[in-house]
Amino acid sequence: LVPLLLMFAGLVAASPALAGVLGYPSTDKASFLVDIPNGWEVEPGEEEGDFVDVNSDSGVYLAFRTIVGSENAMTEAIEESVAYIEENYKSVNLGEPVDAKQAGLTGFYMDGTGKDADGGGVVFRMAWLALNDGKIGEIWFAAPADDKAGIAAAAKALNSFRAP
Repeated sequence: LVPLLLMFAGLVAASPALAGVLGYPSTDKASFLVDIPNGWEVEPGEEEGDFVDVNSDSGVYLAFRTIVGSENAMTEAIEESVAYIEENYKSVNLGEPVDAKQAGLTGFYMDGTGKDADGGGVVFRMAWLALNDGKIGEIWFAAPADDKAGIAAAAKALNSFRAP
């Protein structure tokens, strides 16, 4: 799922400790699981279908949620994601969708680059994976392009994404 992130992961020798396993929407009724880096802030959504936001002190952002496993829901989620990026970043360059496999799950991802409000470079990825319970896992990643340690920690977390 994350070849670009795997490439970034090799840039850092030390790997961060994990804070624990995040289960969505809850650990006991999880559609998916992901390992969260130690010290990253987790802000749960208010209800199922809301994003769970995960933030590092350095500005790396991960977000996870599930959407209904339908073509309409997928199309709407993609359109919302692209619109959000174009509204919140400058000089956006989005790549084409790429088929992906992650821990036995299939889907696709889109990578991109842009600039934040201060003109700093940002890398991001959006991914959608078909889950075992019939839902679709939506994954977001955004990071300052020069934050190699944060990108490596995010890569480790994203590579842990799996169905229970």
